[in-house]
Amino acid sequence: MTGFGDMLKGKVTTSLRNRHSSSGDQKPLSSPATAASNSGTRMKWPPRLSQPPTILGEIKDISGRNFPRDIGRSIQLGTNTYYIFGDTFCFSAAGEFTGVTNNTIALIPSLAHPTQSQYLQPDDKIPEFIPSTLEEQKFTKDHEQENRRIVNWCFGGVVTRENENEGWLYYDKIETEGGMGKKEFGMGEEEPRFGSISAFDGRDNFIYLLGGKQLANFMARLPISADFTSRSNYQFLLKNNTWAPSYSSIDDLQPVLGDQAQGAILYAPAHGPEGKPWIWMGVDKWMSNKLHIAASENPQGPWDIQDVGEIPDTLGKSGHRYCLYPHTWGGDAGKGEWLVSWSDDGQMGGCVCAAKLSFVMLFRGSELVKDESGRVMPLCHGSHFELTKLPLTPFDTIFKVAITRINQLGSL
Repeated sequence: MTGFGDMLKGKVTTSLRNRHSSSGDQKPLSSPATAASNSGTRMKWPPRLSQPPTILGEIKDISGRNFPRDIGRSIQLGTNTYYIFGDTFCFSAAGEFTGVTNNTIALIPSLAHPTQSQYLQPDDKIPEFIPSTLEEQKFTKDHEQENRRIVNWCFGGVVTRENENEGWLYYDKIETEGGMGKKEFGMGEEEPRFGSISAFDGRDNFIYLLGGKQLANFMARLPISADFTSRSNYQFLLKNNTWAPSYSSIDDLQPVLGDQAQGAILYAPAHGPEGKPWIWMGVDKWMSNKLHIAASENPQGPWDIQDVGEIPDTLGKSGHRYCLYPHTWGGDAGKGEWLVSWSDDGQMGGCVCAAKLSFVMLFRGSELVKDESGRVMPLCHGSHFELTKLPLTPFDTIFKVAITRINQLGSL
C-alpha cells in the first residue's frame, strides 16, 4: 500500500485574520449548555420537511461575470467563509471564454447573502485554489489535444486544529479524459479514498475521515494532534467495530453510510434526533437526485439513512443534482432551518444552487410548525410535504483522495 507521504500535495500560504472555526462546517450547532438540556427542540425522526424548500437561486459572482461551476462546499478559516468549486468555466468581463480551471475558491462577502460569492483575483481566468504541481501541469499540457488532464477536486471540507487560520484538506486527484476518470491517485489504487467525502472533528480528540470505494464507504481516524502525513498515525474501522492501525484487504473494513456519495457529517447535539447527535446530509452514488439524511449516536455508526425526496429542479431543465452540502452558518437548527446547496448539470458547465430547508421539529415530544409571523408553534393540524421521487440510475464513483495543507486566503 502506498504511504501517506505520497499523498502530501503542498502548502498554500497567504495572510489572514482569526475567527472561531472547528473543522470547517463542523462546529456544534448549539452551545454546550443547550446541548446538555433535553427540553429544547429536536428534529423529528424520521425526518420530513414542514414546507416546500425556499429556493434562493444560483450562487453567482458579485462582479456579474459568468462562471458555470460545480461542487460548492463551504469552509471557514479565520474570519472568512468560502465556497470551494470544482471545474470553473471562466469568462472575461466582456463575455469571452478564457478557459476551465479545475478547482477554485471564492469568498462569501456576507453570510446573510449565501448566493453571492467573490473571487479575490481579477484574472480573466481564475487561478487554481489547490495548485497543480509542475509534473501535473506538464501532463495536462502534453495531453491537451486528447482532452486528458489532472484535476484536484475537494469534496470533504477542511480540518482545523490549534491554529484556526490554517487547515488540512483531503481532496480527490484523478486523471480524466473528457468527463471520465482514467486513473486514480492517492493512498493506493485498491484502498478507499479516506477523507474524500467528509473530514470532521469527532469531539473525542480524533479526526474522522469518511471515504468511498466504488459503491461503498469506509472510515479512518487519527488523533487530532498527530502528523496527518504519516500513515502510522491512522486507524481503520474494522468489521468487528474496532479500530486498527492496518488491514489486509478492503473486505476487513466496516462499511459506513451505505451508498452515500457527497455531503457532510455534522454535530448537532442539541437539535438532532434524541440520542443521535451526528447528522449526515447528502446524496447517493446512484445519481438519483435524492436528498438523504442520516442520524447516528457515533461518527462510525450505525447510521439510520432516510430518503427525504427529490432535490428541486431549479433550472426547469435539470439533469443530475449532486454535491449537496449543508452550510451551518446559514441556518437555524433550533428552528429546523438548514441552508443547503447542490450542483446541477442542467446547464453547460453546471451551476451551484442554494435553498433553505425547513424540517418538522419536536418540543417535548410534540410537533412544531411556524405561524404566519415565523414563530415556532405546536402543531394542531397539518400535512407534511414530500418531494417527488425518481427511479435510480447506476453510478460508480471514480475519485481518489490526496491531502494538502492550506492557509486562509485573506480578505478584501
